[in-house]
Amino acid sequence: MNVLFMHTASSRLFSSVWVIALLSGCLGELRPALHINQTVLSISDNNSSAQLRQYTCGTTTTVYVSKGYQGRFASPNYPNLYSGGADCLWTLTTSTDAQFTLICDPLSISCTGDYLLFSPSGDTAFSDAVNPICGSGRLQVTSKANSIAIAFHSSYYTNGGGFSCVAQAQAPPTTSTLAPTPNCQCGIKGQNRVVGGQSAGVTEWPWQTLLADISPSGGGNQYCGATLISPNWVLTAAHCTHNRIAANIGVVVGQYDTKSLSSTSQVRRVSQIVQHPNFNRTTVNHDIALLKLDSPVSFTAAVRPVCLPNRFVNYNFDKQIGTVTGWGTTTFGGTASPNLLEVALPIISTENCRLNSIVGSKITENMFCTYAENKDACQGDSGGPLNWIDPQTGLGYIVGITSFGIGCAKLNTPGVYTKVTNYLSWIQQNTGTICSV
Repeated sequence: MNVLFMHTASSRLFSSVWVIALLSGCLGELRPALHINQTVLSISDNNSSAQLRQYTCGTTTTVYVSKGYQGRFASPNYPNLYSGGADCLWTLTTSTDAQFTLICDPLSISCTGDYLLFSPSGDTAFSDAVNPICGSGRLQVTSKANSIAIAFHSSYYTNGGGFSCVAQAQAPPTTSTLAPTPNCQCGIKGQNRVVGGQSAGVTEWPWQTLLADISPSGGGNQYCGATLISPNWVLTAAHCTHNRIAANIGVVVGQYDTKSLSSTSQVRRVSQIVQHPNFNRTTVNHDIALLKLDSPVSFTAAVRPVCLPNRFVNYNFDKQIGTVTGWGTTTFGGTASPNLLEVALPIISTENCRLNSIVGSKITENMFCTYAENKDACQGDSGGPLNWIDPQTGLGYIVGITSFGIGCAKLNTPGVYTKVTNYLSWIQQNTGTICSV
Protein backbone atom coordinates (compact mmCIF):
# COMPACT_ATOMS: atom_id res chain seq x y z
CA MET A 1 0.00 0.00 0.00
CA ASN A 2 1.34 3.41 -0.94
CA VAL A 3 1.68 5.72 2.02
CA LEU A 4 1.97 9.48 1.62
CA PHE A 5 4.49 10.78 4.13
CA MET A 6 6.60 13.77 4.98
CA HIS A 7 10.32 13.13 4.66
CA THR A 8 11.05 13.28 8.39
CA ALA A 9 13.18 11.04 10.55
CA SER A 10 15.69 11.41 13.34
CA SER A 11 19.36 10.85 13.97
CA ARG A 12 21.28 11.53 17.14
CA LEU A 13 23.36 14.72 17.29
CA PHE A 14 23.50 15.80 20.94
CA SER A 15 23.23 13.82 23.53
CA SER A 16 -2.32 31.37 -21.19
CA VAL A 17 -0.97 34.73 -22.79
CA TRP A 18 -4.40 36.38 -22.84
CA VAL A 19 -5.33 35.35 -19.36
CA ILE A 20 -3.41 36.47 -16.31
CA ALA A 21 -2.81 33.62 -13.89
CA LEU A 22 -3.11 34.70 -10.25
CA LEU A 23 -0.68 32.84 -8.00
CA SER A 24 0.19 33.20 -4.35
CA GLY A 25 3.82 34.15 -3.96
CA CYS A 26 6.35 36.77 -4.50
CA LEU A 27 9.03 38.71 -6.18
CA GLY A 28 11.20 40.23 -3.53
CA GLU A 29 14.02 42.43 -4.74
CA LEU A 30 12.81 45.92 -5.67
CA ARG A 31 14.67 48.20 -8.05
CA PRO A 32 12.91 51.36 -9.26
CA ALA A 33 14.78 51.81 -12.54
CA LEU A 34 14.15 49.96 -15.81
CA HIS A 35 17.07 47.65 -16.37
CA ILE A 36 18.15 44.88 -18.68
CA ASN A 37 21.22 42.94 -17.60
CA GLN A 38 22.16 45.83 -15.28
CA THR A 39 22.09 48.37 -18.14
CA VAL A 40 19.41 50.78 -19.29
CA LEU A 41 17.11 49.39 -21.95
CA SER A 42 17.26 50.53 -25.54
CA ILE A 43 14.78 53.22 -26.55
CA SER A 44 12.85 53.22 -29.82
CA ASP A 45 11.17 56.07 -31.67
CA ASN A 46 9.41 58.40 -29.22
CA ASN A 47 6.50 58.94 -31.60
CA SER A 48 5.37 55.35 -31.12
CA SER A 49 4.40 55.89 -27.49
CA ALA A 50 1.80 58.48 -28.40
CA GLN A 51 -0.10 56.22 -30.75
CA LEU A 52 -3.36 54.75 -29.49
CA ARG A 53 -4.05 51.40 -31.11
CA GLN A 54 -6.90 48.94 -31.40
CA TYR A 55 -5.78 46.13 -29.12
CA THR A 56 -6.49 42.59 -30.25
CA CYS A 57 -4.83 40.65 -27.44
CA GLY A 58 -4.12 40.90 -23.74
CA THR A 59 -6.76 41.45 -21.04
CA THR A 60 -10.24 42.53 -22.11
CA THR A 61 -10.89 44.15 -18.72
CA THR A 62 -8.68 45.29 -15.86
CA VAL A 63 -7.55 42.34 -13.74
CA TYR A 64 -7.58 42.68 -9.96
CA VAL A 65 -4.61 41.08 -8.18
CA SER A 66 -4.90 40.69 -4.41
CA LYS A 67 -1.95 41.86 -2.30
CA GLY A 68 0.50 39.01 -1.87
CA TYR A 69 -0.47 37.43 -5.18
CA GLN A 70 0.98 37.77 -8.65
CA GLY A 71 -0.26 37.92 -12.23
CA ARG A 72 1.63 36.33 -15.12
CA PHE A 73 1.42 37.10 -18.82
CA ALA A 74 3.57 36.60 -21.90
CA SER A 75 3.97 37.62 -25.52
CA PRO A 76 1.75 35.96 -28.14
CA ASN A 77 2.77 32.34 -28.90
CA TYR A 78 5.29 32.31 -26.04
CA PRO A 79 7.67 30.46 -25.65
CA ASN A 80 7.68 30.51 -29.46
CA LEU A 81 8.49 33.73 -31.34
CA TYR A 82 5.74 36.30 -31.61
CA SER A 83 4.59 37.21 -35.11
CA GLY A 84 4.04 40.56 -36.79
CA GLY A 85 1.04 42.85 -36.38
CA ALA A 86 0.41 42.18 -32.69
CA ASP A 87 -1.10 44.85 -30.44
CA CYS A 88 -1.64 43.72 -26.85
CA LEU A 89 -2.73 45.53 -23.71
CA TRP A 90 -2.60 44.27 -20.12
CA THR A 91 -4.08 46.34 -17.26
CA LEU A 92 -3.82 45.33 -13.61
CA THR A 93 -4.90 46.86 -10.33
CA THR A 94 -4.57 45.94 -6.67
CA SER A 95 -5.64 47.28 -3.29
CA THR A 96 -4.80 50.87 -2.39
CA ASP A 97 -2.26 49.76 0.24
CA ALA A 98 -0.16 47.85 -2.31
CA GLN A 99 1.87 48.44 -5.46
CA PHE A 100 3.24 46.34 -8.30
CA THR A 101 6.70 45.13 -9.12
CA LEU A 102 6.89 44.02 -12.76
CA ILE A 103 9.65 41.63 -13.86
CA CYS A 104 9.99 40.45 -17.47
CA ASP A 105 12.67 37.77 -17.63
CA PRO A 106 13.52 36.63 -20.20
CA LEU A 107 12.75 39.54 -22.52
CA SER A 108 13.76 39.83 -26.17
CA ILE A 109 12.08 42.49 -28.30
CA SER A 110 13.44 43.58 -31.66
CA CYS A 111 14.33 47.28 -31.88
CA THR A 112 13.25 47.49 -35.54
CA GLY A 113 9.68 48.55 -34.92
CA ASP A 114 8.69 46.35 -31.96
CA TYR A 115 8.33 47.78 -28.47
CA LEU A 116 6.82 47.48 -25.00
CA LEU A 117 5.17 50.38 -23.14
CA PHE A 118 4.86 50.56 -19.36
CA SER A 119 2.67 52.99 -17.43
CA PRO A 120 3.52 53.02 -13.70
CA SER A 121 0.12 54.57 -12.95
CA GLY A 122 -2.08 52.36 -15.13
CA ASP A 123 -2.67 55.07 -17.78
CA THR A 124 -3.75 53.26 -20.96
CA ALA A 125 -2.83 56.34 -23.02
CA PHE A 126 0.74 55.85 -21.68
CA SER A 127 1.29 59.55 -21.18
CA ASP A 128 3.68 58.74 -18.33
CA ALA A 129 5.56 55.95 -20.13
CA VAL A 130 9.34 56.28 -20.10
CA ASN A 131 9.46 55.81 -23.91
CA PRO A 132 9.04 52.56 -25.82
CA ILE A 133 11.23 49.72 -24.61
CA CYS A 134 13.10 47.16 -26.69
CA GLY A 135 16.21 45.04 -26.34
CA SER A 136 17.22 41.75 -24.74
CA GLY A 137 17.73 40.79 -21.10
CA ARG A 138 15.75 41.46 -17.94
CA LEU A 139 13.24 44.22 -17.17
CA GLN A 140 12.32 45.18 -13.60
CA VAL A 141 10.25 48.20 -12.61
CA THR A 142 7.92 49.30 -9.79
CA SER A 143 4.58 51.08 -10.08
CA LYS A 144 3.86 54.53 -8.65
CA ALA A 145 0.55 53.48 -7.16
CA ASN A 146 -1.81 50.48 -7.25
CA SER A 147 -2.33 50.14 -11.03
CA ILE A 148 -0.16 49.40 -14.06
CA ALA A 149 -0.68 49.13 -17.79
CA ILE A 150 1.55 47.34 -20.30
CA ALA A 151 1.23 47.48 -24.07
CA PHE A 152 3.08 45.53 -26.74
CA HIS A 153 3.36 46.21 -30.46
CA SER A 154 5.13 44.21 -33.17
CA SER A 155 5.66 45.48 -36.70
CA TYR A 156 4.43 43.48 -39.68
CA TYR A 157 8.02 42.81 -40.77
CA THR A 158 9.37 41.70 -37.43
CA ASN A 159 11.86 38.88 -36.94
CA GLY A 160 10.03 37.96 -33.75
CA GLY A 161 11.07 37.65 -30.15
CA GLY A 162 9.35 36.94 -26.84
CA PHE A 163 8.94 37.78 -23.19
CA SER A 164 7.44 36.36 -20.01
CA CYS A 165 6.37 38.71 -17.22
CA VAL A 166 5.14 38.50 -13.65
CA ALA A 167 3.49 41.38 -11.75
CA GLN A 168 3.55 41.06 -7.96
CA ALA A 169 1.17 43.04 -5.78
CA GLN A 170 2.86 43.76 -2.46
CA ALA A 171 3.15 46.35 0.25
CA PRO A 172 5.34 49.34 -0.66
CA PRO A 173 8.93 49.19 0.58
CA THR A 174 9.85 51.11 3.73
CA THR A 175 13.16 52.14 5.20
CA SER A 176 13.07 49.24 7.65
CA THR A 177 11.71 46.37 5.54
CA LEU A 178 11.74 45.00 2.01
CA ALA A 179 15.34 46.13 1.51
CA PRO A 180 17.76 43.80 -0.27
CA THR A 181 20.81 43.00 1.80
CA PRO A 182 23.79 44.70 0.10
CA ASN A 183 26.91 42.63 -0.63
CA CYS A 184 25.52 39.60 1.17
CA GLN A 185 27.78 37.25 -0.84
CA CYS A 186 25.23 34.47 -1.08
CA GLY A 187 25.41 31.13 -2.83
CA ILE A 188 29.18 30.59 -2.59
CA LYS A 189 29.80 26.84 -2.53
CA GLY A 190 32.75 25.18 -0.88
CA GLN A 191 35.15 23.15 -3.04
CA ASN A 192 35.95 20.15 -1.34
CA ARG A 193 19.67 11.58 2.47
CA VAL A 194 19.49 10.82 0.16
CA VAL A 195 18.90 7.61 -1.77
CA GLY A 196 21.69 6.97 -4.25
CA GLY A 197 23.56 9.93 -2.77
CA GLN A 198 27.21 10.56 -2.16
CA SER A 199 28.92 12.32 0.74
CA ALA A 200 29.15 16.09 0.47
CA GLY A 201 32.29 18.06 1.33
CA VAL A 202 32.54 19.69 4.73
CA THR A 203 32.06 23.20 3.31
CA GLU A 204 30.42 22.29 0.01
CA TRP A 205 26.91 23.38 1.05
CA PRO A 206 27.57 26.03 3.72
CA TRP A 207 23.89 27.02 3.99
CA GLN A 208 22.76 23.50 4.91
CA THR A 209 21.13 23.59 8.33
CA LEU A 210 20.24 20.82 10.77
CA LEU A 211 17.10 20.99 12.93
CA ALA A 212 17.17 19.07 16.20
CA ASP A 213 14.36 18.22 18.60
CA ILE A 214 15.61 19.58 21.93
CA SER A 215 12.36 19.02 23.82
CA PRO A 216 12.62 16.87 26.98
CA SER A 217 11.48 13.84 24.99
CA GLY A 218 13.37 14.69 21.79
CA GLY A 219 16.84 13.86 23.03
CA GLY A 220 18.57 16.27 20.64
CA ASN A 221 17.67 14.15 17.61
CA GLN A 222 18.01 15.53 14.09
CA TYR A 223 14.56 15.41 12.53
CA CYS A 224 14.55 17.85 9.59
CA GLY A 225 16.77 20.03 7.44
CA ALA A 226 16.64 23.74 6.72
CA THR A 227 18.52 26.42 4.77
CA LEU A 228 20.38 29.49 6.02
CA ILE A 229 19.16 32.61 4.17
CA SER A 230 20.57 35.36 6.44
CA PRO A 231 22.47 35.65 9.75
CA ASN A 232 19.17 35.51 11.64
CA TRP A 233 16.84 33.30 9.59
CA VAL A 234 16.59 29.78 8.20
CA LEU A 235 14.01 28.46 5.74
CA THR A 236 12.34 25.07 6.14
CA ALA A 237 9.12 23.14 5.49
CA ALA A 238 5.97 23.97 7.45
CA HIS A 239 5.43 20.31 8.29
CA CYS A 240 8.77 20.48 10.17
CA THR A 241 7.35 23.20 12.45
CA HIS A 242 3.72 22.05 12.65
CA ASN A 243 2.60 21.72 16.30
CA ARG A 244 6.11 22.49 17.56
CA ILE A 245 7.19 25.34 19.80
CA ALA A 246 10.21 27.50 19.09
CA ALA A 247 11.99 26.72 22.36
CA ASN A 248 12.13 23.01 21.46
CA ILE A 249 13.94 23.43 18.13
CA GLY A 250 17.73 23.56 17.95
CA VAL A 251 19.53 24.85 14.85
CA VAL A 252 23.03 23.82 13.80
CA VAL A 253 24.94 25.31 10.86
CA GLY A 254 28.45 24.51 9.64
CA GLN A 255 27.81 20.86 10.47
CA TYR A 256 28.91 17.83 8.43
CA ASP A 257 28.08 14.78 10.55
CA THR A 258 25.49 14.11 13.23
CA LYS A 259 27.76 12.22 15.62
CA SER A 260 29.36 15.25 17.24
CA LEU A 261 29.79 18.97 16.84
CA SER A 262 32.75 20.08 14.75
CA SER A 263 35.03 23.11 14.99
CA THR A 264 33.01 24.79 12.22
CA SER A 265 29.61 24.25 13.87
CA GLN A 266 27.47 27.06 15.26
CA VAL A 267 24.48 26.20 17.46
CA ARG A 268 21.45 28.40 17.99
CA ARG A 269 17.98 28.17 19.49
CA VAL A 270 14.84 29.32 17.69
CA SER A 271 13.18 32.45 19.02
CA GLN A 272 10.26 32.59 16.56
CA ILE A 273 8.44 30.28 14.14
CA VAL A 274 6.76 31.93 11.14
CA GLN A 275 4.74 29.18 9.51
CA HIS A 276 2.88 30.01 6.30
CA PRO A 277 -0.67 30.92 7.38
CA ASN A 278 -2.21 28.85 4.59
CA PHE A 279 -0.27 25.64 5.22
CA ASN A 280 -2.57 22.65 4.81
CA ARG A 281 -1.44 19.51 6.58
CA THR A 282 -3.68 17.31 4.43
CA THR A 283 -2.76 18.60 0.98
CA VAL A 284 0.71 19.78 2.06
CA ASN A 285 0.11 23.01 0.12
CA HIS A 286 2.14 26.07 1.23
CA ASP A 287 4.69 23.79 2.93
CA ILE A 288 7.08 26.54 3.97
CA ALA A 289 8.16 28.14 7.26
CA LEU A 290 10.78 30.55 8.61
CA LEU A 291 12.73 30.14 11.83
CA LYS A 292 14.27 33.17 13.53
CA LEU A 293 17.46 32.43 15.45
CA ASP A 294 17.95 33.66 19.00
CA SER A 295 21.21 35.32 17.91
CA PRO A 296 22.85 35.80 14.49
CA VAL A 297 25.38 33.33 13.15
CA SER A 298 28.79 34.44 11.87
CA PHE A 299 29.60 33.85 8.21
CA THR A 300 32.68 31.69 7.61
CA ALA A 301 33.91 29.34 4.89
CA ALA A 302 31.59 26.70 6.38
CA VAL A 303 28.63 28.99 7.13
CA ARG A 304 27.20 31.14 4.33
CA PRO A 305 23.67 32.01 3.13
CA VAL A 306 22.13 30.59 -0.01
CA CYS A 307 20.82 32.94 -2.71
CA LEU A 308 17.07 33.32 -3.06
CA PRO A 309 15.93 33.03 -6.71
CA ASN A 310 14.57 36.55 -7.23
CA ARG A 311 15.83 36.87 -10.78
CA PHE A 312 14.43 33.46 -11.75
CA VAL A 313 10.78 34.01 -10.84
CA ASN A 314 9.64 33.11 -14.37
CA TYR A 315 11.75 29.96 -14.70
CA ASN A 316 10.12 26.55 -14.33
CA PHE A 317 13.53 24.79 -14.11
CA ASP A 318 12.16 21.88 -16.14
CA LYS A 319 14.95 19.40 -17.01
CA GLN A 320 17.47 21.45 -15.02
CA ILE A 321 19.59 19.53 -12.51
CA GLY A 322 18.96 20.24 -8.84
CA THR A 323 20.89 18.85 -5.88
CA VAL A 324 19.16 17.65 -2.72
CA THR A 325 21.22 17.69 0.48
CA GLY A 326 20.48 16.25 3.89
CA TRP A 327 21.07 13.66 6.60
CA GLY A 328 18.02 11.55 5.74
CA THR A 329 17.73 7.79 5.54
CA THR A 330 19.32 6.14 2.53
CA THR A 331 16.40 3.72 2.15
CA PHE A 332 12.73 3.99 3.12
CA GLY A 333 12.47 3.00 6.77
CA GLY A 334 16.25 2.70 7.06
CA THR A 335 18.73 4.43 9.31
CA ALA A 336 19.68 8.06 8.89
CA SER A 337 23.03 8.97 7.42
CA PRO A 338 25.56 10.31 9.93
CA ASN A 339 27.21 12.33 7.16
CA LEU A 340 25.72 15.04 4.98
CA LEU A 341 24.75 13.49 1.63
CA GLU A 342 23.88 14.96 -1.74
CA VAL A 343 22.12 13.65 -4.83
CA ALA A 344 21.67 15.30 -8.23
CA LEU A 345 18.15 15.02 -9.66
CA PRO A 346 16.45 16.29 -12.84
CA ILE A 347 13.75 18.85 -12.01
CA ILE A 348 10.22 18.34 -13.35
CA SER A 349 8.07 21.46 -13.81
CA THR A 350 4.70 21.84 -12.13
CA GLU A 351 2.88 21.24 -15.39
CA ASN A 352 4.82 18.10 -16.27
CA CYS A 353 4.65 16.67 -12.75
CA ARG A 354 0.87 16.94 -12.89
CA LEU A 355 0.99 14.41 -15.73
CA ASN A 356 2.46 11.76 -13.44
CA SER A 357 -0.09 9.03 -12.71
CA ILE A 358 1.05 8.56 -9.10
CA VAL A 359 1.56 12.05 -7.62
CA GLY A 360 0.08 14.27 -10.34
CA SER A 361 -3.30 14.81 -8.66
CA LYS A 362 -1.57 16.14 -5.52
CA ILE A 363 0.51 18.83 -7.27
CA THR A 364 -0.54 22.46 -6.76
CA GLU A 365 0.89 25.61 -8.33
CA ASN A 366 3.16 25.86 -5.30
CA MET A 367 4.95 22.58 -5.98
CA PHE A 368 7.21 20.91 -8.49
CA CYS A 369 9.06 17.59 -8.59
CA THR A 370 12.29 15.71 -9.23
CA TYR A 371 12.83 12.18 -10.44
CA ALA A 372 15.70 9.87 -11.29
CA GLU A 373 15.61 6.11 -11.05
CA ASN A 374 16.99 4.81 -7.73
CA LYS A 375 17.66 8.34 -6.46
CA ASP A 376 15.49 10.48 -4.19
CA ALA A 377 15.22 12.53 -1.03
CA CYS A 378 14.02 10.39 1.87
CA GLN A 379 12.97 10.46 5.52
CA GLY A 380 14.91 13.09 7.43
CA ASP A 381 15.66 15.25 4.39
CA SER A 382 12.41 17.22 4.83
CA GLY A 383 12.74 20.97 5.01
CA GLY A 384 16.18 20.94 3.43
CA PRO A 385 17.05 22.63 0.14
CA LEU A 386 16.78 21.59 -3.46
CA ASN A 387 19.83 23.51 -4.66
CA TRP A 388 20.31 24.82 -8.20
CA ILE A 389 23.63 26.18 -9.43
CA ASP A 390 23.43 29.04 -11.95
CA PRO A 391 25.66 27.84 -14.81
CA GLN A 392 26.62 31.43 -15.66
CA THR A 393 27.77 32.53 -12.21
CA GLY A 394 28.33 29.29 -10.31
CA LEU A 395 26.25 30.62 -7.42
CA GLY A 396 23.87 28.38 -5.47
CA TYR A 397 20.13 29.11 -5.22
CA ILE A 398 17.41 27.41 -3.20
CA VAL A 399 14.65 26.69 -5.71
CA GLY A 400 12.81 24.02 -3.73
CA ILE A 401 12.18 22.78 -0.19
CA THR A 402 11.98 19.02 0.30
CA SER A 403 8.30 18.40 1.08
CA PHE A 404 6.81 14.93 0.58
CA GLY A 405 6.84 11.70 -1.38
CA ILE A 406 5.30 8.26 -1.65
CA GLY A 407 8.00 5.93 -0.42
CA CYS A 408 11.59 6.70 -1.40
CA ALA A 409 13.07 6.22 -4.87
CA LYS A 410 10.06 4.22 -6.05
CA LEU A 411 9.83 3.60 -9.78
CA ASN A 412 8.08 6.40 -11.70
CA THR A 413 7.30 8.21 -8.43
CA PRO A 414 8.69 11.77 -8.27
CA GLY A 415 9.59 13.52 -5.04
CA VAL A 416 7.70 16.75 -4.38
CA TYR A 417 9.13 20.15 -3.37
CA THR A 418 7.78 23.54 -2.35
CA LYS A 419 8.35 26.06 -5.15
CA VAL A 420 10.38 28.84 -3.49
CA THR A 421 9.84 31.37 -6.30
CA ASN A 422 6.18 31.59 -5.25
CA TYR A 423 7.09 32.81 -1.75
CA LEU A 424 9.85 35.40 -2.15
CA SER A 425 7.79 38.42 -1.08
CA TRP A 426 6.36 36.45 1.86
CA ILE A 427 9.93 35.65 2.92
CA GLN A 428 10.98 39.26 2.49
CA GLN A 429 8.01 40.72 4.31
CA ASN A 430 8.62 38.48 7.31
CA THR A 431 12.41 38.72 7.52
CA GLY A 432 12.91 42.34 6.42
CA THR A 433 15.87 41.53 4.17
CA ILE A 434 16.63 39.23 1.31
CA CYS A 435 19.90 37.86 -0.02
CA SER A 436 20.01 37.50 -3.79
CA VAL A 437 22.07 38.48 -6.81
